[in-house]
Amino acid sequence: MWVVVWIPIIDMIELKSISHSDISPREVEEIIKIKSLSWKYSFNEHEKWIKKNLKNADIHLMLFDGKNFIAYMNLISIQLSTNNVFTGAFGVGNVCTKRRGRGYGSQLMEASNKFLVAIDMLGLLFCRPSLVHFYLEHGWELLDKEILKLDFENSNIDTMIYNCEKKVTQLEYEGDKF
Repeated sequence: MWVVVWIPIIDMIELKSISHSDISPREVEEIIKIKSLSWKYSFNEHEKWIKKNLKNADIHLMLFDGKNFIAYMNLISIQLSTNNVFTGAFGVGNVCTKRRGRGYGSQLMEASNKFLVAIDMLGLLFCRPSLVHFYLEHGWELLDKEILKLDFENSNIDTMIYNCEKKVTQLEYEGDKF
């Protein structure tokens, strides 16, 4: 179980980390408002996705500028196999901000990267090819589609990994995109 943690980042920017088991309905509503700026689904569709896909051990990272909620991402507890070794990991998903180009996404990625290193866990993410450069700048590694065994079609998305000490020659993940 994860606890709520407020971490000052710079000036008035603060990061709130909260486990899904502790998220309030009001916070879910605010998350959906920010997600709706990046993904054009209805409020009900976003809410349904959160209820279906997020489990108690998953983590919400919420970035605030003073009292204003400005950026969001989640960390989904998953199991995967790299080079035929099964391990726990966190899937990074739903990186979104109220306003692009202000470094909020970078601040979220830096916080999640520090967390993954501190708990010695792998990170996995799926993204559009146009976003690969952003994640590469934050130390993530792009995986070759030839080494992937995923439970879903991955032709129009790229797969990236973080905090993996060995070269990945095979990755297997049996779960949904996050």
